[in-house]
Amino acid sequence: MSLTEYHFLERWHADAVPEAVWGLVGDPLTYARWWPEFLEVAPLNAIRGVGARVAVHVKAALPYHMRFELETIRYERPHVAEVAVRGDLVGRMRWVLAPYGSGTYVVFEEEVRTGKALLNLLAPIGKPFFAWNHRLMMRHGEAGLAAELAKGAGPWAEGSVGPTPPPPRT
Repeated sequence: MSLTEYHFLERWHADAVPEAVWGLVGDPLTYARWWPEFLEVAPLNAIRGVGARVAVHVKAALPYHMRFELETIRYERPHVAEVAVRGDLVGRMRWVLAPYGSGTYVVFEEEVRTGKALLNLLAPIGKPFFAWNHRLMMRHGEAGLAAELAKGAGPWAEGSVGPTPPPPRT
């Protein structure tokens, strides 16, 4: 893997049914509402599902902003959402949801390379810091998801994202 390539894998457990979790992670237009690092998400077309495109502006702890476009390339409600990424990041991101107990096992996988010239230039010394920045952003997303689910109605009203359970057996 080159200095500008990243592979991230996150596993969460949400105390909510997959349909409730899907309503948030399957729709990038909701991210700015519950994920602090998402400063802006703007629709680029009126499509829902495959072909939907949004412009994203994010900023985590380190002093740089990222702007990129997400285009939905796989949309299997309420189990799999995958997007192609173009801009300051280039690659793919995927959410996979599976029922687990009374909640949902949530997997986020990201395979990207940086498309931002500054990050590419700083990669030889900065890559560990960029990865730390991403992990912090994901922790905030996990907490934001839990808080947003807790606002909802239904069996997930007391929702939270908690310790990761073992993966479901296949």
